[in-house]
Amino acid sequence: IISNIILSADSIVRVVLGPNWVDSAWMLQIICYCSFSQIIEIILRSILKSQGKSDVILYYSFFKLLVLVVSLSLIYYFFKDVEYLLFGLVFLSIFNILVYLFLFEKIFNLRAMVFIKSFYKPLFSALVSILMVSFFWERRGAEDLLYSLIDIFFNALFVAFIYFFTLKVIKFSELHYIENLFSSILRKIKG
Repeated sequence: IISNIILSADSIVRVVLGPNWVDSAWMLQIICYCSFSQIIEIILRSILKSQGKSDVILYYSFFKLLVLVVSLSLIYYFFKDVEYLLFGLVFLSIFNILVYLFLFEKIFNLRAMVFIKSFYKPLFSALVSILMVSFFWERRGAEDLLYSLIDIFFNALFVAFIYFFTLKVIKFSELHYIENLFSSILRKIKG
């Protein structure tokens, strides 16, 4: 879904907000890159909650909010440009994941690489699908609504095809992956 939004941002903005807002589609694309880190954060938070570590999530949420507000305020103060703010948001989302992995490692006495190794295949597949579609798919930039809807639909089909084909090539099953991820992490935490 995120890959399709990144690739179809022009058409999505044209359909949802109208043709006058198409120039702001790059902002949607940059914000979508932050979504990859949010997926990892959600899984890490779920593992922390399941092990009764919700106090860590609460304290870190306050810390994260403080760092986010201070960092984005400083970026705006020095650069006064939305582009720098959005790229700052991307870097802060990467920083957020690194801190969560550090907390995960310290609390459960596990190597963070166990978690990272379990995520590189679907992340790699999503990035490959974004690169392939953006490289091979001709972007015409038509102004009509029908073309925008067709563009969104075919981008979604093409991204899904490449994503699942890449996962098949690297021999990856999502259901098997989710089962193994949670069971291996819970086994290591308990034992």
